[in-house]
Amino acid sequence: MPLPKHRLIIQFALNLIRIALGSYFIGVSLDLFSGVDQRSLFLPFLSFEWADLVGSTLLFGISVAFMTGIHTRTFALVLTMFVMCSSVAQHIYPFDLGQIAAIWRDLTLSAAVLMAYTNVVQADMQRPSLPKRSVRTTSTEKTAKLAARRIDVARPKPAQKATKQRA
Repeated sequence: MPLPKHRLIIQFALNLIRIALGSYFIGVSLDLFSGVDQRSLFLPFLSFEWADLVGSTLLFGISVAFMTGIHTRTFALVLTMFVMCSSVAQHIYPFDLGQIAAIWRDLTLSAAVLMAYTNVVQADMQRPSLPKRSVRTTSTEKTAKLAARRIDVARPKPAQKATKQRA
């Protein structure tokens, strides 16, 4: 059964939003362009190299899971929390008024991630990454009528007593 037209449009739009936002965060995690500092959460506990490795790996993994549509609402929330916590750790504690634009950028991207999946009906969320596969069953009523017939089951014969044993 094909989806109604409005549901196809919603599914297509959600896929485009998810791919655009996920690819942005993947690019940030690979340091292709500037964005949220993924290492800022781990710098108080780890060295710079390890904090960069752990932060980049986490942001990359969360972004790939979000972009591919695996547990979309859950990973949207995880991605938002990671971005906002990293942004707060990076910009708020050493507060500088010139960094307010970076905080608003991260806040806007996080809101876009959450907004894309919070007000969507559950029926529209069914596997947004993959087209729904429908199983078609064939009915015998449509193709041919089957006549019932009796099947006789052969009963085993009773075991015959053995005659005299040969010596």
